[in-house]
Amino acid sequence: MSVYPSDRLEYRQGYQREYKARFRAKHGMSSSAAQRKANSVTAAKHRETEKRRYVAYGRRNRMQLRDEVFEAYGGFVCACCGESGRHFLSLDHIFNNGAEEKRRGFRGGATLHRRLKQQGFPKGYQVLCYNCNCGKRVNGGICPHIEVLDEGDWQ
Repeated sequence: MSVYPSDRLEYRQGYQREYKARFRAKHGMSSSAAQRKANSVTAAKHRETEKRRYVAYGRRNRMQLRDEVFEAYGGFVCACCGESGRHFLSLDHIFNNGAEEKRRGFRGGATLHRRLKQQGFPKGYQVLCYNCNCGKRVNGGICPHIEVLDEGDWQ
């Protein structure tokens, strides 16, 4: 049984038909199609917003983890030359065994930082600037600054 009397029901159905016709004429699509389109636009905006939030969250966590690791290994200062610019600093394997770790399947970056934290910051790592790190690799495990100091040329 209908809630509306039959004449009220007919009036309502007629009004709905007229409304749908007016909407289609004005917008070129049905109201349900317009709603689907609006929903898809809203969903796309939501996905984009969530993606930005997720990326920012991950970046913030990686930077926080990096800060913890660097503080555990002497802070944001190069152990060789004293460089303190955060963007220039990196972790160095004191015993030059980074390639061996890679062969065993270990990775660098945030993965390395997580592993070091889980292991309680084991010995064998130090903070070096990228210059000293590359110089150490090219110079057989000894930073060029140390050789210069030994020769007495550097002041």
